[in-house]
Amino acid sequence: MIASPADLLLWTRCRRQWVHHCLDGTRRWPALPREMTGEANLRETARVITIGVDPLIDGGDGAQNPSQIVLNDADGPPVAAAIHVVLDDARARGWHDATVAALETHRRVVHGLLVAKGQAVLLDAIEWHPRLEGWRVTLFRPGTGLRGVYGVEAAAVAWVFRELALPLAELAVSYLEKGFRRDGEEDGPALFRDSNLLRRAEKRVRTLDGEIAALGAALAGAPVADGYRCSQGCRLCVPRDAVAEDERFSVFTLHKGAQLARQLAGEGITDLRDVDAAARRISGKQRIQIEAVLSGNTYVDPAKLEAFLSGLVYPLFYLDFEAYAESVPPYGGLAPYEHLPVLASVHRQMEPAGEVLHTTFVATPGVDERVRFFEWLQGAVGASGSIVVFSKGFESAMVRQMAARAGDIGAGDRLVTRMVDLLAPFSDFAVYHPDQRGKVSLKRVLPAFTEAHYDDSPLQDGMHANLAYTRHADEAIAERRDVDGRAAAAAEAVSHAIDRAGRTPAATQVSVDDIVTYCGVDTMAMVHLVTRLRELLGTARAV
Repeated sequence: MIASPADLLLWTRCRRQWVHHCLDGTRRWPALPREMTGEANLRETARVITIGVDPLIDGGDGAQNPSQIVLNDADGPPVAAAIHVVLDDARARGWHDATVAALETHRRVVHGLLVAKGQAVLLDAIEWHPRLEGWRVTLFRPGTGLRGVYGVEAAAVAWVFRELALPLAELAVSYLEKGFRRDGEEDGPALFRDSNLLRRAEKRVRTLDGEIAALGAALAGAPVADGYRCSQGCRLCVPRDAVAEDERFSVFTLHKGAQLARQLAGEGITDLRDVDAAARRISGKQRIQIEAVLSGNTYVDPAKLEAFLSGLVYPLFYLDFEAYAESVPPYGGLAPYEHLPVLASVHRQMEPAGEVLHTTFVATPGVDERVRFFEWLQGAVGASGSIVVFSKGFESAMVRQMAARAGDIGAGDRLVTRMVDLLAPFSDFAVYHPDQRGKVSLKRVLPAFTEAHYDDSPLQDGMHANLAYTRHADEAIAERRDVDGRAAAAAEAVSHAIDRAGRTPAATQVSVDDIVTYCGVDTMAMVHLVTRLRELLGTARAV
């Protein structure tokens, strides 16, 4: 069987995670993490590769020039095709043979693939360096800095070149410049930065001999050794008898306590009831959590809670944005991975326990409508009253971005000044419910403090909404014939490839209406929480 670069990356991170994700009895799966970050990262990798190699292809229309060979065009974008390589050895070998044949001509190769001893590597651009008598390999990757995984991937490339006796003169990882802004000044930073990782990769080559051999053995059916433990101390590597039977009492639920939890588990302490708080460096918030879990009661700090609630000025406007972010900014003024607001929900309440009215805004997928969006927002929240949000940093950034695009920064600042962050009483532990399990997200506190929930939504969380809207935008942009259209098509091809590989992708397409409904649930959740906080304060005062 063939191992993809994703297989090796996951394998070196944790062998048990690789087995969990990639093997199901005798069935082999591509190395695709089930969480959405795996799919989102692969989509952005496909987007960045398409943008990166576009200048290498004459005319920007996919036409080849005589000085280079573009491989895999007929089979779709290379990242999408690579998902199937691990399930089709013949296809991998054919792609490898075509790459080797192209290299023999000393022409530049775009979208190559090489395999040595069952380990495959993707090569976005390969160019012969006459003076150094070796190949210059370029990998385009979607990070805004040199991530550790790029070092592992670069080492794998060097390892494969060594095994195939191919001279390697330079190994460049081309990643995104975080200071880049689309349609910025002409002398601004370019989209990509290059780093030559050849020397670093060559130092790691020998360490891969054992890893790749062990991965090949696992593909052939060899089990992971019982004594193996990954360096992260992940849950799969924690012995089963070291996990508390009741999840509420697990040390792994400690608020911002991953390192402490691993230390406790290493000592055989996995239940919060067994933790000697006096003998440990426990934060004040962790003490509140432990006391609430042990007593089974909701913790309330009346002074903190009253201070928060007294800051609410009616009418209240409960505001939530949905946004999406891409590696390559889709519109003017945006930087890599800067969120673009596209939906909003506002629930308005004129007085405590008063009627709640709802309104929404939805941008057309694939169209920059921030100016119209900002005009709508100003009308929706009026000129006075608190604007209640959950995580002010994000919501205020969205408002300021739209205001800047609309040319009215002052109006944006005035809206931000009116914002009250509903996250504050939860993140400050003014209140804490045992069912929060150390988390303070809206998805965790809503069912803990109220009877409301998200169970009926086809969306799991904000990340899912982000990815779902990204797909709608990419579908619209993919119709265009420019480089943005080709990049969007490459990203979409990844999700389709995951689906064809036999796994339902995490970003299974949902409608824009579903995303709008989800956004409305968020703002109504805030209405419920403010009501509940007032009830808790009243009860605390009575006591």
